[in-house]
Amino acid sequence: MRTILLPILALLSLSALAEVIYTLEPISLEVTDATLKGKLTVPPRPYAVPVALIIAGSGPTDQDGNSLGSAIQPNSYKLLSEALALKGIATLRYDKRGIGSSQTTLSESQLRFTDFANDAAALLELLKKDPRFSDVYIIGHSEGSLLGMLAAQQVSVTGYISLAGPGRPADQILLEQLTPQLTPAMLLEAKRVLSSLKAGRPVPAADIKLPAALINVLFRDSVQPYLISWFKYDPSAEIRKLECRVAVLQGTTDIQVGVNEAKLLAPNPTLLEGMNHVLKIATLEPASQQTAYTDPKLPVAPSLIDAIAAFMQP
Repeated sequence: MRTILLPILALLSLSALAEVIYTLEPISLEVTDATLKGKLTVPPRPYAVPVALIIAGSGPTDQDGNSLGSAIQPNSYKLLSEALALKGIATLRYDKRGIGSSQTTLSESQLRFTDFANDAAALLELLKKDPRFSDVYIIGHSEGSLLGMLAAQQVSVTGYISLAGPGRPADQILLEQLTPQLTPAMLLEAKRVLSSLKAGRPVPAADIKLPAALINVLFRDSVQPYLISWFKYDPSAEIRKLECRVAVLQGTTDIQVGVNEAKLLAPNPTLLEGMNHVLKIATLEPASQQTAYTDPKLPVAPSLIDAIAAFMQP
């Protein structure tokens, strides 16, 4: 465990000092076929505080909110955890199995979407047993939004927050993303493959008439079982199964997940003006978005911190 002191401490009184100190604790949890590792950020208080499990988005996104091996390094989850700590809220952020420091014995062909949901549920159980925490919440970002819904159906939590979460099944989102990139003939082929996977039927990669690079990234044989397990879930239906308090937060300058997705999850989502997909303030201009995705020092949107704190500390 190590204690973090903000640079302004020398200017603060002893009473204020207690408000800007938080501790970082490494977390390691053995689950079926995997070891999950993350960081627990805890504001020291003489009483129990609320805690949120932050569930990352898709791809090689690590516990800090950075995409491993790419220029996408916004530090979003790390910054979010630090800002919430100053509001008296603890957080646990972690690497999903097979990402960063978290290991798994499963091969890619054995991995299923529910494995990630079960991992989140196991971490929620860990938090619920910790006497330092009064209430346990979920913050699911992007793909983590759906994972959080599934985890909340396994483990009773006080509240659930969808953060930039899609409202449609993943196959529909993928088709929408592919449409402007493909010729009419290739689009028909992509629809055929996606429809087959949606129905639970793998399509041999050798039989797919699409560019090899696209097949390797999206439709390789080893990843198709995972896609099948993912496509069967409709977020707009899963969120209605939750029995806890629910908040749907969505930025208005998100170029990956639009406001209409949030409206599929909730009739009146909380719209955060100027917040993009990596939780930073940005315009729709490409240069502004690029800065938000690549500058690890740019803070997360203040309105996001306020919205989460208001929900978790009503």
